[in-house]
Amino acid sequence: MEFLRSLRRLWRHPLFRRLLAVRVATQSCDGLLQIALASFVL
Repeated sequence: MEFLRSLRRLWRHPLFRRLLAVRVATQSCDGLLQIALASFVL
C-alpha cells in the first residue's frame, strides 16, 4: 500500500504528469519509427 500512496502523491505534481506524458509520447514515436524501419527493410 505504501507504493500506491507514493504514486498518488507523485501524480499530484504537474511536473511528474508532464514528464510522464513526454516519456509516453517519445516511446510511442520511437516504436513507430522502428516499425517503419522494419517494414522498409523487410
